[in-house]
Amino acid sequence: MIRCYLQDIMNEHVDILLPWISAAIWALRLLTLQQLIDIFLKRNKSSEARFKENKAKLVAFFKVHDPVRISEASALLNEYLGNESLLFVKLKSIYTKPSRVVLKSE
Repeated sequence: MIRCYLQDIMNEHVDILLPWISAAIWALRLLTLQQLIDIFLKRNKSSEARFKENKAKLVAFFKVHDPVRISEASALLNEYLGNESLLFVKLKSIYTKPSRVVLKSE
């Protein structure tokens, strides 16, 4: 009984609802497409900027710890693309000595 009542309401108001629903769906599609385009374009710009920033950081690191490997900076970054932080952690663990911790006793 309730189901029939709801169907009657939908059938009576379908002419009013359809244009609004259709317009809302198109607005969501356009909004989603625009957001995807924005995200894609921003990621490309930021990934290039991040690559340059990480390369400068890696070159500076190699200047201090191993100047011979400066030429390998781009290749290493391409190998660790997306995992640059892992690369820097590995390099720091290889090239830096652990500092001694001195505990003071009272």
